[in-house]
Amino acid sequence: MVDERPFAAKELAVLSGGAAWIRDVCEEIVSGRNRTFILDQFHALECAVAAVQASAPDKSERQAWTERIRPQLNDGQVARVIDDPEPHRGRDEAVATCIDQFGADTDRMRCDRSRKRGLQVGSGIVESACKQIVGSRLKRAGHRWSEAGANALLAAERCIESNRWADYLDWRVCRAAAA
Repeated sequence: MVDERPFAAKELAVLSGGAAWIRDVCEEIVSGRNRTFILDQFHALECAVAAVQASAPDKSERQAWTERIRPQLNDGQVARVIDDPEPHRGRDEAVATCIDQFGADTDRMRCDRSRKRGLQVGSGIVESACKQIVGSRLKRAGHRWSEAGANALLAAERCIESNRWADYLDWRVCRAAAA
């Protein structure tokens, strides 16, 4: 279904952490649209550093390895980041997790391409905005919320404020019909 409304985005950029469930939810929400998925650079670096910590016994080796990773991630050289810890895969679960996640998310980790297109590669701005929105709405004195109630309230408010209420209702109807 093509959205003909004047406020509809021609493309969506979805910036998220690397957990598989986050990727799955994002793909479900924006399925059928022109979209670009971007793995948050901080989360990618955090995963890589955990693999380095588990792989390199020597502190200076860990530091040198960590200093190589950041520019490689910035330049979209994901294969190089994966190649370094590959020989250490069996040493620690963090190494295998990093290699598997980066292998699955290679297309989402092209920071160089995203930056050239003017897209964010870090979720700090989004996380801060969420904290401000959630904090200002849900943490008022005397307010108590169930998780389901808080999620419903925030979703409804954001849809109303962004003039996307019809999209939200369509999505909810489709999810209910699929269940």
